[in-house]
Amino acid sequence: MFFARRVYLLDSHRKRIPVIIIIFTVLAFGGGIVRLFRMLTTTFDQIMQREFKILNIFESGFAAVSDIVATIAMCFKFVETAMDTRRSDASAF
Repeated sequence: MFFARRVYLLDSHRKRIPVIIIIFTVLAFGGGIVRLFRMLTTTFDQIMQREFKILNIFESGFAAVSDIVATIAMCFKFVETAMDTRRSDASAF
């Protein structure tokens, strides 16, 4: 959520990217809550089953997608800002 806010502050005209980050963050959080609940209510033998591994993959995957989208959005904005700064510095000479 922190990165979604930062991406929004960098470019408040484009609201799709922060919304995508928030959606994947909420999905990862929900997956973590489900996994935690399953860990507390099942035995160790059941935790080693396929269903638990799939829950863990979904949680980690959603969190990774959220981080990747935030990183790419910030990189594009920083490159865009650097290009604008170079243009304004070159015109000063």
